[in-house]
Amino acid sequence: MDPMKGLEPHILTALCQVANALSRSRVPYALIGANALMLQGVELDRSTRDLDFVVAVRQGLEQVRSVLEGAGMRFSSVPHRFYTESGVELDVLPLDSQAERRQEIHFPDGARISAVGLAEALRCSTEVDIRRCTVRVAKLPILVALKLHSATRRPGERDLRDALAAMLQYASENERRFVEVDYGVHPDLMYETAGAFLLARDLRELADDSTLTRLQADVNALITDERMSDQRELGVRFAQLLRAFQLGLEGSV
Repeated sequence: MDPMKGLEPHILTALCQVANALSRSRVPYALIGANALMLQGVELDRSTRDLDFVVAVRQGLEQVRSVLEGAGMRFSSVPHRFYTESGVELDVLPLDSQAERRQEIHFPDGARISAVGLAEALRCSTEVDIRRCTVRVAKLPILVALKLHSATRRPGERDLRDALAAMLQYASENERRFVEVDYGVHPDLMYETAGAFLLARDLRELADDSTLTRLQADVNALITDERMSDQRELGVRFAQLLRAFQLGLEGSV
């Protein structure tokens, strides 16, 4: 899949505008969220018109404000939200040592956002060439972990659907599902769910123990969540996929 296929031209323009500004100012960053999933090759059945970044800072978001303002971004009433001149919405999550330690970002207005997995997103990112520029994007297993964590904290199915789409497509274009999965040891796994199992195994190589512990709790909660019940379309189609991910996350090899 062309990683830029699902991104509209004005989104690509905004993405390069932000990425170039942060890179010039030597601010470590990583793209996360649905657009990051698409740049990592995941086909989603929806479009998204906002961009989500995590940035490494020393003293909160103020360190990045001047960089974004110099690149033409407008501030909003939400501390971490900005807009490009064309109106593209940017959510910029500032991660400093305190936020990483307490696993939560605190903003001056009292708002708080979970920081689970954000350090790994910065540490485990790769460069993706989108022809107009090069963008640092969090690795796919980390993106899925962030989506699953968000799914436990926000209503609706969007985050969960995005994560499940990534699981369904993972390792489907190579031999890993054949050579790295012992279906005799794991009789509940099928070729169709093996990608989720492998994705979780790969995540275990990237994420810190504290993040993995939190994610295991998140997945356990999602498996029994109403959205994944056998009375809902998501549960009927993807319950086995999520259980395969749970199996890989538990360390069964």
